[in-house]
Amino acid sequence: MAEVKIQVAGEEIVFYPGRAAYWPRKKWLICADLHWGKAETFQHWGLPVPSAVLESDLDRLENIYRACGAEEIIVIGDLVHARVGLSEGVRDRVGDFFQRLGAPMTLIRGNHDRALREIPAGWRLRVVEGFLDEGPFRFRHDDGPADGQYQWLGHLHPLWVTKGAGDKLRLPCYWVRPGAMTLPAFSAFTAGQVVMATPKDRVFVLTEEDVLEVPVKKSGAGARR
Repeated sequence: MAEVKIQVAGEEIVFYPGRAAYWPRKKWLICADLHWGKAETFQHWGLPVPSAVLESDLDRLENIYRACGAEEIIVIGDLVHARVGLSEGVRDRVGDFFQRLGAPMTLIRGNHDRALREIPAGWRLRVVEGFLDEGPFRFRHDDGPADGQYQWLGHLHPLWVTKGAGDKLRLPCYWVRPGAMTLPAFSAFTAGQVVMATPKDRVFVLTEEDVLEVPVKKSGAGARR
């Protein structure tokens, strides 16, 4: 994987193409919007979505975790999708994932995490309400008061539009601004919003194997955060 290292608020941060970032000083692997059980939620309502979505996301998370040498996983909201999607099979597969990994996970609760009323057996999960402050950073799901901290956000599922061979591609991206960054949705089974970046921002688009910084020349249509 061709990761990219950048400096944010005086700290080295590593962006991985697998949609997760690493903070080496703390040995934290940080991601957002995993939406575990989303495929099963759609199945519950009669839509033919393959259950392999969860397995693929769990494998990718485990591979990045082992590659970067992290000791804890931080999830900036929306770990799960809906209560109807937390089937016994989903709970068991995630429990097996935690057992294999042997690592703790901290969840800063997002809007979808209201579905997680109780922590299933075998999930090594600590839940934080609102936000989590550590060093120069504040981690939270959606935008809010920074109180002087540099914010890490999720929720938006940011996308960047790039043109190629007559087609427009919407690619997941890391969106880095002067006071906050928004992580791409970790789950590939998500929609997203095209970001409205300014020349002061940095945008890193993701392919299956690479993280590529793209030039930001002027504001584009999309979401402002």
